[in-house]
This record gives sequence, structure tokens and C-alpha cells, in this order.
Amino acid sequence: ICSLLESNHNITYTTRTHQDLSTRLDNFPHRDRINDICKFLEQDELDEVFYNGDIFMLHADQIRSLSSIYAMSFGMPCVIFDTWGTEELFQDNFTSIVSEVSEFGIGDSLTRVSRLINNREELKVMSMNCINNFRIRHNRKEYKQRLARIMQIAKEQNNA
Repeated sequence: ICSLLESNHNITYTTRTHQDLSTRLDNFPHRDRINDICKFLEQDELDEVFYNGDIFMLHADQIRSLSSIYAMSFGMPCVIFDTWGTEELFQDNFTSIVSEVSEFGIGDSLTRVSRLINNREELKVMSMNCINNFRIRHNRKEYKQRLARIMQIAKEQNNA
């Protein structure tokens, strides 16, 4: 994040955690371009954060699938590490930037995010991919069909 803030990119970084990070973030470059949210947000407030964002970054050792899927519903490509379950939700260079969990992966993410920030057309394409992917894969009809398939498999296994 420091590297992105120090670059010539016109970006704002928003972080939302349960911890107050303000003292740690005071050491970051361009502190005026960092929004530190350390409180519960009502749904309309959370939606406002997502409406105003372009890219959702989640570098964690596990997938927070609900927040990532929610971000993609707003057309925000996700920047994540390749951890267990990643391939089920994210497509590298289509809806997401997926990097390996390593020092190289962090550098790779930084390079790819910088490219995406500099290429607004590519960002628009990825954003539309996210929205379309969300509409196709994460809707009521699809969930009902998946649940029906799971029930059918369970029934077949129980009869076997």
C-alpha cells in the first residue's frame, strides 16, 4: 500500500478493520489519502464505500468470500492471494488479480495493480466481468439449482 501511495497514482486507500490503525497509518505516505474506518457500518454506509471504490484488495491467508463476492457485485475486481478456495470464486486477469502467497506475490500484485490503475479501459472491462460473473453465478436461481444438485447427490449416496 505504501508503494502505491508513493507512486504517481491518484489513489485513495480505504481500510475497514475492527482495530484502530490510525497510529500505524500515520507513518504512511500521503496520510490524507487514507480512510481508516474502525466502526460498524450500516448497510447504506458500507454500500457507499463500495460504490466509491474501484479495486478490492484482500491480502489474507484465507478467503473472505462474502466480502469479495459483495465487492464484485459492485464491479470491483479483487486483488487476492492464491489460497485454498480461490479458484472457485476468482478468475485471474478476468475478475481478479490473483498472486501467490510470497514476497514475489506481493510484488506481483503491486505491479499488476499499478498497471490496472494506469489502464482505465482494462479496469472497466474487469469491472464489467465482475458484475456479469456476479449476476450469472450468484443469484437466487443458481443457488437453488446448486442446492438441488447437492441434495440429489446426498440422496444418491444415501441410497447406495
